[in-house]
Amino acid sequence: MGDRYAPANVNYQVVAVGGPPPMPGDFDRDGAVTAADLAAFLQAWRAGGASADMDADGGVDTADFLGFLDAWTAR
Repeated sequence: MGDRYAPANVNYQVVAVGGPPPMPGDFDRDGAVTAADLAAFLQAWRAGGASADMDADGGVDTADFLGFLDAWTAR
């Protein structure tokens, strides 16, 4: 019948688990949308950086600014 209690040949893998995804508009990832986030957003928005694309439509426009204001007021 064989050894019924032999350990299974299992490979284990350690996976890093981060916290919840950052909230929209939280550029410094401190858990709150603050004046520091506003400064970072405005800098990225002015430069046309991808991090300022709040609605993920591929462009940095007025809708992204309004999305940031929505996150700002929801704090």
